Amino acid sequence: MILLDRMRDPGGGKGMSSTGRPSPRRRLIIHRLALAAYPVLWLVAASIQQILWIEALRPLALSLLGALLLWPILRGLAGDWLKAGILASSFLLLFFSYGLIYDLIKNDALGGVVLGRHRYLTLLWLGLLGGVVWLTWRTPAVRLGPSNSFLNAACVVAVALPLVSMARLGVLSSRAAFTSPGLAEAGALH
Repeated sequence: MILLDRMRDPGGGKGMSSTGRPSPRRRLIIHRLALAAYPVLWLVAASIQQILWIEALRPLALSLLGALLLWPILRGLAGDWLKAGILASSFLLLFFSYGLIYDLIKNDALGGVVLGRHRYLTLLWLGLLGGVVWLTWRTPAVRLGPSNSFLNAACVVAVALPLVSMARLGVLSSRAAFTSPGLAEAGALH
């Protein structure tokens, strides 16, 4: 049994290939695309009664294109695809969460200082991004595997939630479209 496991994973169960590099299974970096798609999908799911899902294709395509273009640029700077993926995901997370956080704290004050000012939030976001860049830069790519796996899993679940919601609402509304006329006619007969 151990021999079969080593044949499937030559790195001895550590997710490493025979060359000493992480196996392709552990290097799958989909979180950057999921983080680019999530805000658009969430917005469509939240407003599915007001808009058609097809109207979200252009923003979704632009968001995914931005993530796809950002990754090789960051790869050139970081020197590693995994580090570039984590940096791209961090940037996308901060980019898409800025407006939401701003709306939450725009009227809050601490010690007479209004926290919801762009100058404070921008500095905080730049500091967070700088911290992530610094930590990612200093961490060997081999040690980023668990973070990558966690981000992949969390982002797949996050994207699945609005998709399930849209599918559920789509099925319910299509059932209502098929049953409502019949119910209306039955009510008119009584």
